[in-house]
Amino acid sequence: MRKIIEYAKTGIAWGAVLFVTVNIIGVLLAGNGFTDYLQGHFIRYSAGAIIIAFCYIFPSVLYTYDINTVLATAVHFIIGTGGFLITAVSMGFLMGKQIIWALTLSIIGFFLIWLLFYLESKKDDKKINAKLKNKSRK
Repeated sequence: MRKIIEYAKTGIAWGAVLFVTVNIIGVLLAGNGFTDYLQGHFIRYSAGAIIIAFCYIFPSVLYTYDINTVLATAVHFIIGTGGFLITAVSMGFLMGKQIIWALTLSIIGFFLIWLLFYLESKKDDKKINAKLKNKSRK
């Protein structure tokens, strides 16, 4: 239960951090007008960012259990992307063709992140196997 609470808190924290970071970068690059969209909607947009980050980060708890990695990845993607799309559409962040683009970018992004983790795990496996091989020689 403690693990689940930690992942929930991490998701909420990342949502808040990313929301603030995106708006700071937006103001630095585009000027103060970048945050005009927040007028009268700050709480709604903040909550949306937190919910979306929570939907992507919280399912990561699956990888800490001994379950099939492909199944965990599929469930993680469905919960993360599904939560993102439901939140974004219901809050008016996405409309029409933007939904298809968001889904496409989510698929590409999720695949790239998965690939990076896969390659890192493969590298770690090689190191562990080399250590085991050296121990068996002694």
